[in-house]
Amino acid sequence: MINPIFFVQNNHVVRLTGPVADFAFAEGYSLEDRSSNREFNPDKCGVDWPVDDLLVLPYGSVQFIRKIKESSLGKFIWHEEDRFAATTWMPILADDALNSHGKAITVSDINDALEEFGPLHLRPDKIDKAFLGGVYTRETWAKHKQDRCIDEDLVCWASPLTEIEAEWRCWVIGGYVIEISLYRRNNKMACERHTNPDLFQVAQALADKYIPAPCVVMDIALTKEGYKVIEYNPIHCSGWYGADSNHVLKTWADWSERRYGEIWP
Repeated sequence: MINPIFFVQNNHVVRLTGPVADFAFAEGYSLEDRSSNREFNPDKCGVDWPVDDLLVLPYGSVQFIRKIKESSLGKFIWHEEDRFAATTWMPILADDALNSHGKAITVSDINDALEEFGPLHLRPDKIDKAFLGGVYTRETWAKHKQDRCIDEDLVCWASPLTEIEAEWRCWVIGGYVIEISLYRRNNKMACERHTNPDLFQVAQALADKYIPAPCVVMDIALTKEGYKVIEYNPIHCSGWYGADSNHVLKTWADWSERRYGEIWP
């Protein structure tokens, strides 16, 4: 029998890894926790990883997950960058994507685009957190760019602004939407778990059209034109908001155990 090991970052607990540790302790799952810093190496962090039947479910910050992805445990990270790239899924989703009317440009072209079109929604093409996705003016972009070392050749997705009524985070396990949490309404934070079957049906239809990984987080928005996909994030580093984290973690662990022999030989 495979015993999943939850591997969490212990210096990033607010709204993220604390619920994972609590769940592991309560349900009797194995748990390893380490602090993530510049020297952190998952292969040399004092954990005696089992040689056989190893199944690790990592959870932590983007930096923590990136370190694990680059280690021998990388196969357990659901994050193939090309599949998460906006240039991959925007054409597939078409009008079902929030920013499908945008285009891919390089950072070097952003100032000209902002001058021509005014405020734009900007995000890295790939989920690499090279900069924070959001709405920028020429002034706010200049400040953000100054605060970060952003490669001028970095490809990003630039799109016109769309009015959003509400935003939800959807947890997808094995291709099925199993949990939904509201996290913003009328541009204000609003954390609330949702169980409305109609919303689940909408989210599942969007997930059926495209997801970048079998286990993933999908953010969706309600606009005047209907529900749209905002973006996808790795399941390993996404905040919980109002979700039932125990439900997500149990479903994720059970699915991973069942599929272990097929996915992780």
